[in-house]
Amino acid sequence: MKQITVDIFSFSELQPDVKKRVLEKHRYVEVDDTNWYRFELMAFTELCSLLGILTSPEQIFFSGFYHQGAGSTFRCTINVLEMVKAVSQKVWEKEDFRKIHFTACPCQPRILQQIEKGNIDCRFFTCIPNRGYYIDLHEDHRFHLLSNGSNIERELLILFDWIKRNINELNTHLYQSLQSIYEGLTSDEAVADFLEANEWAFTCDGRLANHLV
Repeated sequence: MKQITVDIFSFSELQPDVKKRVLEKHRYVEVDDTNWYRFELMAFTELCSLLGILTSPEQIFFSGFYHQGAGSTFRCTINVLEMVKAVSQKVWEKEDFRKIHFTACPCQPRILQQIEKGNIDCRFFTCIPNRGYYIDLHEDHRFHLLSNGSNIERELLILFDWIKRNINELNTHLYQSLQSIYEGLTSDEAVADFLEANEWAFTCDGRLANHLV
């Protein structure tokens, strides 16, 4: 019976050129499932709720990060009055989302008052696009016993455009946050820390040898 002796090394004990190959081979070890972005989706839904926007992690979709068509999108319903109030109070800054930049609502206050009274019934919501990743905003409205219908239509269009700008700002924040986490977890430092912390073992040429330990 022959006996073979194999030297086993931790990642830090490998030669520099071997370390480089190991890092490339195991670059995506921490992002090969859905756990790495789960917390970020939950944080995003909490941010949306502060702004009167109802969504959930199950309604958020993205594709990333370095290819044509990469992006993010989410399905939601929007409480217009809550959103206007939240933006005017800059509630997101209190929750340390200071990098987000929302604009104040340019719609005339009387239109918002009519919405609050129920004289204007309007819904704003997003759907998931059939193709691609972008914000697909929709609006449905009707108003009762009000004159100047053309002015109301114009103001509702202004309101629609304002909501779309801010929802796009949210979507940009979502995508960039996910990309930042992804880049952090796939960096040389993060992968090396993972291999060391989990005590992965290698042969001298960088082959995984956990099964030999």
